[in-house]
Parts: sequence; structure tokens; C-alpha cells
Amino acid sequence: MEETESKIILKSKSKYHGANIDFKVSIENQLDYSIADVKATLFVPQVFLLSEKEKTIGLIKPKERQTTTFAIRPTGDAGTAPSRARSHITIPHPTAMNE
Repeated sequence: MEETESKIILKSKSKYHGANIDFKVSIENQLDYSIADVKATLFVPQVFLLSEKEKTIGLIKPKERQTTTFAIRPTGDAGTAPSRARSHITIPHPTAMNE
């Protein structure tokens, strides 16, 4: 399964809106087949609140990229904690899909 994982590229970036943060997770499918029901999960320090901890992307076709955005809000004195946010994706067993 290592080969499959290396062909799926996960990138993230954040943008501040006052005290709130938009944390974007981009998933690029470099496989020769579509992947479906990809779950993106965000882990943040406890000084932050998430509107949603997990989002699902229904379908990512071969050589395409999909992006989802998480809204992060501080609970109080957050300091520099946003830089410690981590994202993770879960992909169901890969199955080639006829297009």
C-alpha cells in the first residue's frame, strides 16, 4: 500500500481572518483511478475550536485535486498554537472505478 500512499499528495495552508483561521487541506490524486469517500480530519491544540473535525470528499478523479476548508476559532489565549495543527486523510480500500 506504500506505493498508493505516495501517489496521493496532501498539502495544507492557513489564512487568518482576525482571530479566526481558515485551514485549507488539498488532496491531489496522482493515481490512475478515482478515489472516493476520502475523509480529511484536522487535529488542533485544545485552545482551538473546530466547526467540523472531519470532512468527506466524495470523489477525486485521476490527476485531479480537491480542497476542503476547516474553520478554526481560538478559545482564549492561543499563542502560536495554529502552527501545530495537523491534518490527516483516510481513503477507503482503493478500487478502480470505470469512468
